[in-house]
Amino acid sequence: MSSSEVDVEQNALKFPSISSIACNKDRLNVLYSPFRPKHQNPEHYNEKIRFWSKAIDEYCKEENTISFSGRDLQAAFTIDNKNPVCISDVLLYLQK
Repeated sequence: MSSSEVDVEQNALKFPSISSIACNKDRLNVLYSPFRPKHQNPEHYNEKIRFWSKAIDEYCKEENTISFSGRDLQAAFTIDNKNPVCISDVLLYLQK
């Protein structure tokens, strides 16, 4: 693992929501995967939205910002070269 990869992972671990799932590869894979249609499993969909909403809130507090892009969040939340591909869906949901 290169120095920059370690830095990226350490950056992600400063957010409690992300840190809490970092060692659980199954949970990480579920939360970092694309959203399925809400009607297929509304409870899971809502749980995933809550998780990412909290993680984004933590990001804003840690970075002392209210301005960010989807790419900023993907970069900040990258673990083991895996980034959350669902961030754009979360941002669309939060814009409603």
